[in-house]
Amino acid sequence: MNKTEYDEIQVNLIKKSLDKDKKDLYIPVERRKGEDGILKFINLVCFLSWGVVFIILSIIVKAGRSVAYIKQHDLLWLSSNFWRINLLEIALFVTFGCIVVCMMSIILNFTRHRRKSDRIKRSLIICEIICFIFGAFLILKIY
Repeated sequence: MNKTEYDEIQVNLIKKSLDKDKKDLYIPVERRKGEDGILKFINLVCFLSWGVVFIILSIIVKAGRSVAYIKQHDLLWLSSNFWRINLLEIALFVTFGCIVVCMMSIILNFTRHRRKSDRIKRSLIICEIICFIFGAFLILKIY
């Protein structure tokens, strides 16, 4: 017995029990078949946001100077600033963009949460938290 037959049996049992009480019952028919455009968009944003997180991480790693570069330039030991600020600023702007897009997708996901089978994408929330951590790190390093 598939899910739709089981749902019809449940609906019929509810209708029969309410017919005894002489009450009208309106049960909406499920018209959505699988994912709609909004859920596909949320899945796409989730996938792309993780890609952006890895790009941000690679920019942060690239912005750090290597130990060999620091040993060649003894004056860097005095300043103790081993980061390329321009790359960190680029990573900060990309992080802010990722935070905004993830936040909008989370809000869209919460507004789309209508059925029992609809779920909140935990991956978007985790990506948002990681972007906040990267953003805090970048702000502390730049300013």
